Amino acid sequence: MPRFLFVAFISLFFVTALSSQVYHFETGKVLGIGEANQIVWKKGVFNNYPADYGTLIVKENRNSRSSRLINIPVIRIKSASDVDTLPPIFLLHGGPGESNLQSHLLFDDVAQYRDIVLVGYRGVDGSVKLDCPCMANALLSDALSLNNAEKLFKLAVDSCLTNWKASKIDISGYSMDEVIEDIEITRKLLGYAKIDFLAFSYGSMLAQLYNGKYSRHVTKMAMIGARPLNKFLFEGGNYNNQIYKLFKAYGNYSEEKVISKEEVLSNVDKLLSSILKRDTVFNSFRFYFFGFSKLYIIEEVDKLFDAYVKASQGDAEELFVIYNEFYRNFPHDIVLGDILLKKQGMVAFENQSDSTIGEKITNVVNSWYSPELEILKGNENRRILADSTRVILVSGEFDVASPPSFIQQIEGLGYKPNKAIIIENAGHLDMFYSKKESVKTYLIDFFRN
Repeated sequence: MPRFLFVAFISLFFVTALSSQVYHFETGKVLGIGEANQIVWKKGVFNNYPADYGTLIVKENRNSRSSRLINIPVIRIKSASDVDTLPPIFLLHGGPGESNLQSHLLFDDVAQYRDIVLVGYRGVDGSVKLDCPCMANALLSDALSLNNAEKLFKLAVDSCLTNWKASKIDISGYSMDEVIEDIEITRKLLGYAKIDFLAFSYGSMLAQLYNGKYSRHVTKMAMIGARPLNKFLFEGGNYNNQIYKLFKAYGNYSEEKVISKEEVLSNVDKLLSSILKRDTVFNSFRFYFFGFSKLYIIEEVDKLFDAYVKASQGDAEELFVIYNEFYRNFPHDIVLGDILLKKQGMVAFENQSDSTIGEKITNVVNSWYSPELEILKGNENRRILADSTRVILVSGEFDVASPPSFIQQIEGLGYKPNKAIIIENAGHLDMFYSKKESVKTYLIDFFRN
């Protein structure tokens, strides 16, 4: 998954154990707060915009009278216009496991006439960070294989749960439902009757979840690389389709030659299998996981495919460099415990075979990002209330994380998008790089009035 962290926190002053003191998330100064559902503000600058930096004080467990208080950071950028007739735009970035205090969804022209609000994701931003180093250690273990990965990850999570309990962390407070309650409390405290959402990937799930409960407060939702609510698991069929399109576009096939999907998938499977047999320096589990993750940005696809071909011919040096570079940076600043807790109540687990390359790879990815655990279960089938909310969906042609086929699935949930756009030659993260100007054009038009 992508890792963008734009704001550095003074974590030295944060407390994760039961405490009567509450600290401002940015300055680290003790706040004289004794009750939940308040925001304490300081002035600051975010991405060159004058901004209000707030610390939202909330209960860790809203269902417990004795719950401790935790801090959630809030950033508000006031519009440059003196006329406050349009709703603010709440930004919801990707994840889980990543900060929401990023600037990638901050499109300058869109922000001109709107307040912009970012509410930190509990478990990542603020006083409690759900670190789970055991999960990272399991991924990088020499003993890791396709057969024992699931067992290793479950053991790692057990260790994390023990550590969180020792730190007085109440894991029931770290679900997607609690994140949208933080958003709703922020809306009330800021006095907004209506709000809009600009959301990406995991953030689009949060937007749908909020809209399902509080649709009366939502007017518009722009969702980029959107995933249907409850759709955390990757599916082999979707990935097979994207592999086929990518290899046709970048696999140096002659335009005159008609090549079937089955032939492409078979060739890819043989190619990757031959590399693993030839070069034992590659761990099979990490090798497939790496290959999936490197397709998020299209500019990297050519390099990856060239390196695959060279490796299959006996020269794996270039592929080994790319592979090692990936794992020097992954998982790095991803908060792995947040991934585990946010997903568990949203995933309906289904077994898929290993008969295609797409299923083989997505089974690897799912076992890492969404291991099946007996924690926080029972919320898989949330009700969607599309209502009259205006929606725009923007998807990348070659997006392997949120393929264009998800547009139809989101429509099937009850949404009737005002517009559904597929950006050509774009992967999951290209929306903020090579294709950002194209995306901005649609967003300006959508949020204009």
